[in-house]
Amino acid sequence: MADVFLSYAGEDRARIGPLARALAAAGYTVWWDRDIPGGADFSQEIEREIEAAKAVIACWSKTSCASKWVRDEAGYARDKGKLVPIAVEAVEPPLGFRQNQTLDFSAWRGDAAAPAFTALDAAIRRTCGLAQAAAPSAPPPQPAPPAGLKRPLAIAAGAGAALVIALAAFAIFRADRPPAAQNPAEAAPYNPALVALEKSTSPEERAAYDSFVGGDQRQALAILERLAADLERKGEKTEAAEAYTRVGALALLVDQPRGLAARRKAFDLAPNSFPAFAYLFFDTFLMKGPDPAEAFAQETIARTDVDQRLRAFANAHPALIAADARLDVKLADDYIARTRAIDPKDPVLESMALWAASIVDWRRDDLARARADIKEFERLKDAWARLDIPMPTDVGEVRIRFSEGDWAGSFQTAVASLNERRKAGAFLPSPLIWSACLSGIYAGKVEDAAP
Repeated sequence: MADVFLSYAGEDRARIGPLARALAAAGYTVWWDRDIPGGADFSQEIEREIEAAKAVIACWSKTSCASKWVRDEAGYARDKGKLVPIAVEAVEPPLGFRQNQTLDFSAWRGDAAAPAFTALDAAIRRTCGLAQAAAPSAPPPQPAPPAGLKRPLAIAAGAGAALVIALAAFAIFRADRPPAAQNPAEAAPYNPALVALEKSTSPEERAAYDSFVGGDQRQALAILERLAADLERKGEKTEAAEAYTRVGALALLVDQPRGLAARRKAFDLAPNSFPAFAYLFFDTFLMKGPDPAEAFAQETIARTDVDQRLRAFANAHPALIAADARLDVKLADDYIARTRAIDPKDPVLESMALWAASIVDWRRDDLARARADIKEFERLKDAWARLDIPMPTDVGEVRIRFSEGDWAGSFQTAVASLNERRKAGAFLPSPLIWSACLSGIYAGKVEDAAP
């Protein structure tokens, strides 16, 4: 018997997978029609499960509002007092269901700590008659949720609380709100820009470092901005772009608009710089949302001073937004096709397409295909390496292992990759940190789950 029954239209399946995973991670057993065993009678299985479920989540969309199956399931749940309606698109529920409060999930991006999911969790608890309290320390065994995302049979005492703490601790890495303010002094060992300043032999850069970690961040940024502007006035665009990139990395810790402005300056000075594009794209996504990030990518694609490889790179990135933020894998596939179409014979462009495809295929729960994408990317990585741009395919491997239920393997891979990146002073991808945290908890390594 499942806690939660998901009622939805088949066309919305890509939206429902992340919801099922988030509910399972929150401790609920979840049933959706992907769990119907082979040979089972479809209608009988659904009837049995919806009757046994404690709560029924009706996922309203344009398609599901017109589906007689979803309306029938929602009507049954409403009459039994266990309906929890959500809107996965900006739609009004059908007549007969508008008296129920419908939670807005149209902009939800899979974040278990987002206000929408928190409200859903509370609604499920009310419907199931559960107390609004921390999960019990040792949940009973539960059947495996869909798509290979398995719950452990037992979690050590305190693991539920640790998961809540971990979710809060990693809020800065989510895309539904700007990163929280960080303590600059605490960030120093992990921020490559600060590490570079600390090791610099330039008196000005050393002064900027001392000011930054000493608490006068605005003075530090003023020094670095002046140094970057001096390089720009001298016509040294490449060096100036690198300097503004460093300003952006530091300003984003304390002054996000200032940081984005510096990132933009770096890209305008070096419009064919892959790192400059990637930094500005992802920072825009994190701080302003998917629409501005996608608009920036489209603007880059339309520029006349951008070469075809950067244009392909700019096409590959919105595929990630389409898959992760919009849950639209068809749009993601279209962006990947555009990446390849620029020059089908260029192995670098093909590697870009494979990198994006590995994430999109993981999002659609096609794990075998996602792993094949990564394997093919590895075959082409020598061509890609000439551009000196890190492509964290290890993130894809970590996610795939987690989705397969190999939490220990996911955790070990993630931690090993993070340690290697730290030693090299390289960028730490936030999905890798998040995956290390979550897989560590699932693997029973609660004390090590925030590496």
